[in-house]
Amino acid sequence: MMEPLKKITLAQFWQMMNDIEGRIIALEQSQPPRAFNHEEIWTAKEVAAYARVSYGYLMQKLIHEPHFPKSVGTAKKNAPKKYRAGEIIHYFENRNHHLKNTQ
Repeated sequence: MMEPLKKITLAQFWQMMNDIEGRIIALEQSQPPRAFNHEEIWTAKEVAAYARVSYGYLMQKLIHEPHFPKSVGTAKKNAPKKYRAGEIIHYFENRNHHLKNTQ
């Protein structure tokens, strides 16, 4: 059974939100980084999740950047895009370097 909602002020709400954000950051930082198999094949949705961007942003912007890894597999226009994990990781680790050199 749920407890009835109690009214809080806007200031109390924002304080709770800040507390939650702090807890999330602490949890994320306490997790060991995931070990990736660099030969693994990722879908575009997995690439977007890794990069923490939306799928739409990935498909509309990122994959068209000059240094973005080429899709592996079939080159048909409507075929699902798939990428080698190691190439994606390398791209994002070096993305700022690529952006400076193209500006």
